[in-house]
Amino acid sequence: MKRILALLLLVVAFAFLGCVDADKIAIRFDLQKDLSGTLSLEFLGIQSSKDGVENQKKEMAEFYETSYHEDAARISEEWGMRNVNTVLTNKTDLHCDGKISGDFGNLVRSLAPLLDEREATYKIDRDGNRFAFTVGGIANNEKNDIVLSIHYPGTILENNAQKYDRDQHTMEWNFQKLDDSGIHFVLETPISR
Repeated sequence: MKRILALLLLVVAFAFLGCVDADKIAIRFDLQKDLSGTLSLEFLGIQSSKDGVENQKKEMAEFYETSYHEDAARISEEWGMRNVNTVLTNKTDLHCDGKISGDFGNLVRSLAPLLDEREATYKIDRDGNRFAFTVGGIANNEKNDIVLSIHYPGTILENNAQKYDRDQHTMEWNFQKLDDSGIHFVLETPISR
């Protein structure tokens, strides 16, 4: 997890949060059968990483005024999102929650931040009506709370999700609990031409 977590925290948290940190990050893909869909990145417990209450208040004020707009634009580009909406909620002088959501037309492009780690191994395969995705080389990290969930309305042929709701067609991986098998799923899709 250290490898992929370093990537996610650098790409997701630091890109969106600058010098602030988040207690939990939830990444949710809601796919269509053609593998387009919506993506939401939710940050819970955003707070300053600075020492001292006054420094924390100052950093959060800067984050509220300008940083999060710039960072949200950058992260939406990195995750291949369009029609992006960014919302901050539960704002106080010292913390808030945030959410970036938008559409994407290409699942592989939107999964790219998960693949952009030099030591991670990955395989993506599209064969007829099967789309397979595997990323490995991920060791768990108990400190950081990141959850990846993928909802697909069609048939999920295989997966190694820690939580799998067959009726809701939803797979979920908690990065604190990942093992050497990493993340793997195979979807039945319309025949690609």
